[in-house]
Formats: sequence, C-alpha cells, structure tokens
Amino acid sequence: MEFLYFLAGVLITFSFYRLQRDRKKKIRERIEALDAHIEYVSKIKDSSDELFRKAFMWLFAVLFLMAAGLFLPKVVAHFTSIVGLQGLRVFFDPLSMFLFMAAAIVAATEYRVYSDVINFEKAMERVNKKKAELQRKYEDS
Repeated sequence: MEFLYFLAGVLITFSFYRLQRDRKKKIRERIEALDAHIEYVSKIKDSSDELFRKAFMWLFAVLFLMAAGLFLPKVVAHFTSIVGLQGLRVFFDPLSMFLFMAAAIVAATEYRVYSDVINFEKAMERVNKKKAELQRKYEDS
C-alpha cells in the first residue's frame, strides 16, 4: 500500500513538472510570436512596396478561399449527380464552410496587422506591455 502512495506521489510530481514545463514553453512561444509580429509590422511600415505586396497577397488569399468555398459545392453537386453518390455531399458541405471561416480568419488577422501599421506607436505600446507581462510570468514560473 505504501508503494502505491509513493507511486501516486511520483506520478503527481511528474505531472506538475510537465504542466510547468509546458506552461513555460507556451509563454516563450507567445513572446517569440510577439517579437515576430513587431518585426513584421515594422518591416511593412518602413516600406510601402512591402505593404502593397503583403496587402495584395493576403487579399488574393482571401478571395481564393472565398471562391473555393463557393465553387466546391457546385463541383461536388455536379460530380455526385454524374456518379450517383449523393451521400458525398454531406462530407463536402462542411469543407465549404471551413473555407469561408478560413477567409474570415485571414481577413481579421491581416486587418489587425494593418491597423497596427496605421497606429504604430499605440500598437507597439500594446505589444510591448503584453510582452513585458509574459516575460514577468515566464520569470515567475
């Protein structure tokens, strides 16, 4: 019985260690993501060519996702009417919704980036504040 208590203690200790390690890793990854965001926004802000290049790249990505979301149901409907497998439509309808959600996510993410470019000083204050909080959490844990 004492061995079971010992084993339970070891397992609980190991679990807490893994949780703590994973938490530190996630905090470190979030800090690195904020650094990458600062670098990305600074690069776009400094070069209008880069700004236009990125803006059109993401615009075309959103348009492609929306076009694929509109096109996929029609292609699947046509294909299933030829082959006679109407049940396949059930699998492809959620994919169409997924493409629309991906377009919305990309658009919202890039809106945030361009908003940060327009309000650069305010965005840097916000990002640096968040980064300082994360570094404090990382050091405390």
